[in-house]
Amino acid sequence: MNDVIQIRLGGQRASNWKKFLKRTGLNQADLIRDALDERMKAANGGLPSVAAKWAGKVKGSGVTATNAAVAKALGR
Repeated sequence: MNDVIQIRLGGQRASNWKKFLKRTGLNQADLIRDALDERMKAANGGLPSVAAKWAGKVKGSGVTATNAAVAKALGR
């Protein structure tokens, strides 16, 4: 997959971006990929993508077993 993203940073942001990359020695593509990964992870509530896909979509019976309910069912 070779998708390309092009963004306009504007004067001050572009200047700050260049200074930041020079100061940290980071590669701009790697930095953007990492930032996207962090943002998407935060949007998923910190869950891995597989878990985030199903979170809140699976329904159970709605009845949960409790000690009292189990004891009553067993006649205790």
